[in-house]
Amino acid sequence: MAFRLVGEKDNIKDDQVYTVKVYFDPDTNTQRNEYVLDEEILYNIEFEQKNIEEFDKDLSVESVCSGFNDWYQEFGPRWRPEAFYLP
Repeated sequence: MAFRLVGEKDNIKDDQVYTVKVYFDPDTNTQRNEYVLDEEILYNIEFEQKNIEEFDKDLSVESVCSGFNDWYQEFGPRWRPEAFYLP
């Protein structure tokens, strides 16, 4: 996959600056959203998009920021991904 950065926006929560990034791969019609804090990807999701003609115009960083706000409200500032450990 060859994701291209569509846009990014800083989102300030509790004196921390989170960066919301939106990527798109036009070859596979796959969108990737990332929530980043201090260069650490806290959360990402990839999914196929339908009916995208001009991804740089059709995809909105603002709508992904709205999703970030919902995510932050649910998980809060202390959330960190847990490492996978074998028993």
